[in-house]
Amino acid sequence: MRSKGNAPNKKQVRWREEVRSLGSILSGENAIIHHCSGAASVHRKIPIGHEWILPLTESQHYFIHKDLPYMRELVDMPGASRKEIEKHLFEKVVYRLGVEQIGREVYESIMDYRI
Repeated sequence: MRSKGNAPNKKQVRWREEVRSLGSILSGENAIIHHCSGAASVHRKIPIGHEWILPLTESQHYFIHKDLPYMRELVDMPGASRKEIEKHLFEKVVYRLGVEQIGREVYESIMDYRI
């Protein structure tokens, strides 16, 4: 398989696997990785795609893409946009694993990402 040219580096792979090991940030069940803005995302010239990830179950991953009203209910955020939900859940991930894992500059760029 050919790479898209944006494969994660070793630090990003470690981060991804630590995030996955948390289990779903909503339920603790086995998780897959959701890239909140795509693996190649850059915001304010700072790459964030491999860092802004969430551990979700397959069904939660489906809901965040295809059933936003249900996802809002799941996280108790009525009226929230998908990006607001993703930022909220990402804060929980960073709280559990520590901001130093990705760096404050990356974290702040993610939290500043458009809504």
